[in-house]
Amino acid sequence: MKQLISSSRTRDVEIFCVIRRAFQICRGSPSCTSASKIAIVIPAAWLKPQPPHGQRLKTEPESELLIVKRVYVILHAQILDVTQHLVRPRLWHGELCGTCFAASGDSGGVRSGIEKMRCLLVAQNQKIFLIRQLAQAIERLGVETSVLNYSDSAPLSPRFTVVPSPEFARFISHFRPDVVFTDTYGFDAWFARAFSCPTIAYMLGDFWEEFRYLYYIRAEVKSVPRLVASTWIKFIHERGLDFSHTIMPVSKWLAERVRSRLTHKRVKVLYHPFDSRIQTSSEGGRRLHLRHPAVVSLFQFRVWPKLIGLIRFFEVATKMPDLNFYIAGSGPYFKRLTSMKIPSNLVFLGELEYPTEVKAFLTDGEVYAHPSGLDACPVSVMEAQLMEKPVIASNVGGIPEVTSNAQLLVDYDDTQSWIRSIRYLLDHPDEAKRIGLDGRRYVERKFAVEMISRELFQYLQGVVL
Repeated sequence: MKQLISSSRTRDVEIFCVIRRAFQICRGSPSCTSASKIAIVIPAAWLKPQPPHGQRLKTEPESELLIVKRVYVILHAQILDVTQHLVRPRLWHGELCGTCFAASGDSGGVRSGIEKMRCLLVAQNQKIFLIRQLAQAIERLGVETSVLNYSDSAPLSPRFTVVPSPEFARFISHFRPDVVFTDTYGFDAWFARAFSCPTIAYMLGDFWEEFRYLYYIRAEVKSVPRLVASTWIKFIHERGLDFSHTIMPVSKWLAERVRSRLTHKRVKVLYHPFDSRIQTSSEGGRRLHLRHPAVVSLFQFRVWPKLIGLIRFFEVATKMPDLNFYIAGSGPYFKRLTSMKIPSNLVFLGELEYPTEVKAFLTDGEVYAHPSGLDACPVSVMEAQLMEKPVIASNVGGIPEVTSNAQLLVDYDDTQSWIRSIRYLLDHPDEAKRIGLDGRRYVERKFAVEMISRELFQYLQGVVL
């Protein structure tokens, strides 16, 4: 072995990760009974390290046994507070290239085979398509994945968010993931904690603001059982966030909200990933035969703050009777909105099959409008841009981060700005086409699944090591 730093008090973060991995390997292997049996992976780049300030490199190679003993000492001195859990001793396919050695001089401490890191991805039903794309992308980087639909994991408990189900526990016990990546962070995070598995909470929206409105609405109808259920569900998710190793919000705006509330947590932004080759293909989708000119919108009627902007948008449709407005989507608040006084030129289409019918719907419209009252990173805005549609959206939350044209961002309650923007795009089709093309390039450049998946893969390595 070549030159190595002789100081036993190095604080380098990467070395700390290797120390922790060495400890996990030792704990997980029946053959490891002493420090001399630890197997360590040393990245090739470390074989010629730069000395820290005020230190020198030894000119003579150190014995492997001495290195391992030093690692063992540092382990006990620096990470006694780290949660100790059983990890299968192995080397991962896709890990940084390095040199593997055993302290005893033989191969007793080193695994002969190469196994993949295992990642369990848990997703809500409405986001399962995107999560599967992400899973396929990190599989190409050398990770073994399994995607679990959150609702499908609880056949014995339909209200899985209220009552835990043993089905998920059995699944995680069988798959034995090294890390759980979830956009629900409910009981799945609890079970992952029970199995000593680190959890990445993929946060899609402002959890606290959404629950504040939910609690207000249920208090308004004076339903005590619903209020109790809301309080319990909020507690489950708050604890799920506490149990998470890292919180990954889908926008910088949301990341700031998280940091202001959970100052002790690791926070890293991870945008929604998109594969333009799949997203822009509308094969198999039925034509919806919209009347033109058509302004189209996609909404999930699940979060009331988002729908406040849509309700205000009714006035825009009323003042533009020569246009046709179509809104697709479904959710708990769908009936509540459709029971309101709706302009005659505004049509609610209900739920569309994803992704085929959604793509066909976006293709048929001349303009995509997203009048949301609250949004962290709307998938529909990004999909509309991929379909080369000019997008007008509310200037709230993380929407400015995912739109290519800041001039088409308006306040959700500014009726006149909505009218002017829509008229401009319909009266200038060439300009609308140019904006649509710019939007597609923007999404392909900034949110490509290959780039997002590699970013996630590199972070998972640091979490599991």
